[in-house]
Amino acid sequence: MTIEKSMLLISSFRDGAPTFRMIPLTKDCPYGEVIYVPQARAIVVFHKHAVQGLHMVPQLDGNGDPVRATKPRADGNPYKQERKMLTTPHEAYITDKSEIEMFVDMFAFNSEFDYKKFMIEPVAKQESAIIAPEKPSIIMP
Repeated sequence: MTIEKSMLLISSFRDGAPTFRMIPLTKDCPYGEVIYVPQARAIVVFHKHAVQGLHMVPQLDGNGDPVRATKPRADGNPYKQERKMLTTPHEAYITDKSEIEMFVDMFAFNSEFDYKKFMIEPVAKQESAIIAPEKPSIIMP
């Protein structure tokens, strides 16, 4: 089986962070889109074929507006939800860095694009030093 380099690497943004995407170049490409999610350090591969599945969606009133719940749900969502059968693209997630690199090398037409600059480890936030006041010494008479 031969695998054709049928996707183009481009730079993009996701949730305000710079990232890369892969878009199909040919009709024969099996994927509709590939997105690198920096927060998860993974790529999401959207296949061209769709699947049906149950999804929770906001319940809508006659005007198409979401219906407010009497009290917020456990997850903090203030709207009523209902389960609907939806057709969505099939998704696959690749989380291992070496497997991401292998996937990009297999399918990217322009694999010389510097996509690895988006795959940096997040910088851990340093805890600020909390200065606690010293306890007063006990004065004994």
